[in-house]
Amino acid sequence: MNDKYIYTNNQDKFLVYYQRALAIGAVVVFFTKLDVYLGLRGLLPISPLLWIILFIMASFPLLLLVPSKLRSFPPNLIAWSLFYIGVSCFGLMVALPSVPGVPIETTVQDLETRILATFSLCLMAYILSTKDKLIYEYIQKSILVVTLINVFNSVLEFFQPEIFGLADKIPGRSAAFYVNANELAIALIIGMILSISIVPRKHRFLFALVVFIGNLFTFSRGGFLGWIIVTFALTRFKIIPRKQIVTWIIGISLGLLILVTQLGTISSALGGVNSSLLTDDTLSRISWISKGGNTIDPDGGSRFKIAVEALHKFANSPIIGHGISSSRETTGHPLDTNNIDRSGEQPHNIHLVNSVEHGFLGMIIFPSLLLASISRGRGEVKQIGIVFVLYFLVAGFLTHTILYDNYSLFSIAFMFSFSKVANLQNQPNA
Repeated sequence: MNDKYIYTNNQDKFLVYYQRALAIGAVVVFFTKLDVYLGLRGLLPISPLLWIILFIMASFPLLLLVPSKLRSFPPNLIAWSLFYIGVSCFGLMVALPSVPGVPIETTVQDLETRILATFSLCLMAYILSTKDKLIYEYIQKSILVVTLINVFNSVLEFFQPEIFGLADKIPGRSAAFYVNANELAIALIIGMILSISIVPRKHRFLFALVVFIGNLFTFSRGGFLGWIIVTFALTRFKIIPRKQIVTWIIGISLGLLILVTQLGTISSALGGVNSSLLTDDTLSRISWISKGGNTIDPDGGSRFKIAVEALHKFANSPIIGHGISSSRETTGHPLDTNNIDRSGEQPHNIHLVNSVEHGFLGMIIFPSLLLASISRGRGEVKQIGIVFVLYFLVAGFLTHTILYDNYSLFSIAFMFSFSKVANLQNQPNA
């Protein structure tokens, strides 16, 4: 992507540079999840909503590039946004006067969250939309740097658990700026997908291994599975050279062999379950992975119980669903034998959440967004997009916040714009 933007005047030149700086700023603030972390730590009195408002204000000068933006802004994102907001508003009507066991305030808040997330997605796409093809190279380089920093932070936090100062994080698992270990694992894999094309081909497998190390210290089963799927898919498309796959298989096999055979030794060396490094939850996750799930689920089956209950709800109303917030758990459901208060908790599965709340129509909400984001891609960008969609679909089975978190929304907005500019490159007079 060595094409240079053609400047018609000094104003255009300034705005192009300004847009590049604004896009890199969005990577620094949103893709790192610093918008949430800094507020939780009290380091900056700025909420995630205020960050969005600040970027709205900062994007006003880009209005001077309206003719260029009208051509480069992805129209299918507008169509999806209208579809999503429409389905959500209908879901509110279905839920009224209120979902049993869920306060109406919660239902309204869930709708507001969806509207804000959709607006954030469009704002990020607006910031990224341009015919300046170099901006995407700069963004990819920024994502690459963030991903490497995330790997470093993951390793650092494992050995110094208090360094990021979050008292309510799960002990023994690295989360860094992402607060939640599973979200750090997701961000690492997304970062690998979006930036691997700018890594020299001979180093791409090494880069994938570095990401694997970062994922290792999150002790996320979904992260481990996702990394395997993504790395094989990238190899399948020859984005990671296939000749490196032998080394890949040998290296991972040796790593798993060491993990399985030396678990007890590692635990003893680090102080056993009383250590702040290896907690009983961490050890159970390692054992669960190494023995193929033939041990007690470290989550105690709680996610499974909530998921089964959600499936029952979907079966009771598969056409229009039960409305917004109906996927939230209420206390004392018959599958909860431990009498744990899970009021307000949702299944950790965005596909299941949407299906319960909107029926069959809800099943296509997230997949349609992902497919729309890569529909205009060409060549290697299209191949990366396919891997991107594949991973996000898998990740959607493991989390219900992927449609609301700004780091994932930024990634989707980037794929929309990246695919669009790849399509423009193949058009005359683009």
